[in-house]
Amino acid sequence: MTIAFILIQCGNIDVELVIEDLKKVKSIIEIQGVFGSYDIIVKMQAKDRATLQEIITLQIRTIKKLGITQTLLLNCSDGE
Repeated sequence: MTIAFILIQCGNIDVELVIEDLKKVKSIIEIQGVFGSYDIIVKMQAKDRATLQEIITLQIRTIKKLGITQTLLLNCSDGE
């Protein structure tokens, strides 16, 4: 399994609206609103990096209210 954290900036958009849309993505296992340079941090899991990339590109980055994102891949080997 591949685990990633996605940092999201919402700008002037209501964070709760973005969180509601993110809850519809099945691969997301945790969503938290945060303070700082980013507004939301998301933890997600997929079977491999290719699947992860597809989910981020087609399901997360297409959310209309979403601003800038940064994806951080967990540094561990498969099976951990």
